[in-house]
Amino acid sequence: MDAADIIEQEKDNIIQQWIESVETEIPHSQNYEEPTIMNSVPELLDALIKAIRSRDVSHLATKGAVHGKQRAPFPEYSLRHVIKEYRLLKRTLFSVLDAYPKSNESLERDIVMYVIDEAVEQASEAFYQFRMAEDTSDKEKVENLLVQMKDQDNLRDQFIAALSHDIRNPLNNTLSAVALLENRLSSADDELVHKLLNVIKLSMDKGNALINNLLNVSLIQAGEHLPIYREEGDLLKEIKESVNSLSPDIQSRVNIYHHQTEISGYWDIKALCRAIDNLISNALKHGDPKKEINIRFNQDEQQTSIEVHNHNNGKPIPEEKQKELFDLYYRDSPSKSRGWGLGLTLVKGIVDAHNGEVKVHSTEEKGTAFILILPNWKEE
Repeated sequence: MDAADIIEQEKDNIIQQWIESVETEIPHSQNYEEPTIMNSVPELLDALIKAIRSRDVSHLATKGAVHGKQRAPFPEYSLRHVIKEYRLLKRTLFSVLDAYPKSNESLERDIVMYVIDEAVEQASEAFYQFRMAEDTSDKEKVENLLVQMKDQDNLRDQFIAALSHDIRNPLNNTLSAVALLENRLSSADDELVHKLLNVIKLSMDKGNALINNLLNVSLIQAGEHLPIYREEGDLLKEIKESVNSLSPDIQSRVNIYHHQTEISGYWDIKALCRAIDNLISNALKHGDPKKEINIRFNQDEQQTSIEVHNHNNGKPIPEEKQKELFDLYYRDSPSKSRGWGLGLTLVKGIVDAHNGEVKVHSTEEKGTAFILILPNWKEE
């Protein structure tokens, strides 16, 4: 086997080994999800495979610039961390290649070195330009952000109050459940133990989701697309399972309609499930509590649509406010809601990362519907 065949065969293993080494040697990386850490590395390996097979690097398009630009908003990261990531990737590649016989052809190793070095240069330049705001558009982003901060002095207090409330609740629930569990373990039956453990799991999941939402919103605020990890799967099946994991009282109100038996394609399914969960949560907060929430799927040759509809109890979203719904921290009624105003921003960010769009229809007669339109994407 030549180096290209080995890398192609061991691609997932290489990525996983590299992620583990990054998390070990760059502790700050543990604050981010694996797809965020991975970002453009799979595409870089694909480009490396093509370069080795063609023996041509003259038109090589690495993903180094993308990697550097996506790392720049990470507050804990420095240029040294970015360079170290590529050094760890190089070490992982050669460790895998050296495990195979006859995988040491000098030309192939030179190409590996060249591709990684080129990626380092591009990533470093992109990281530096973003941090130093040398590019005019980056300066404009910084200036706009400063204007927003000056116009939102009161947002700081609202944010801290929401942060204290939303994070303290799942943590307090967890601590209370643990205390009860400790007091009852000696005489508790299995049913009680399982109920308490489920409270712990749900509370911790909520806390983790909250933190992940904040990290993703920081990328959106920086004007970046959320990093997504596409894999082949049945989106209908996965969202059904996600809905089935909700509490029984919520499940009883959610209906799923579809013509196809499956909605197959290449998606970041975890991210899209989060988007649908946010829309369901939004419908629960603002819809008629006595009526059902309907999710409708449809797929044709060009695109896939997912509609989340709820009855709005005669209170539609005014047309002039529909354009503001996806703005960061937007809340329809700040005095009554203690939410963060992140949910719909994340929904749009996830859909944008799939090159899709979100539409809103809201009338007194028909209720409110959020429609996610995703172009079908096929692996090339």
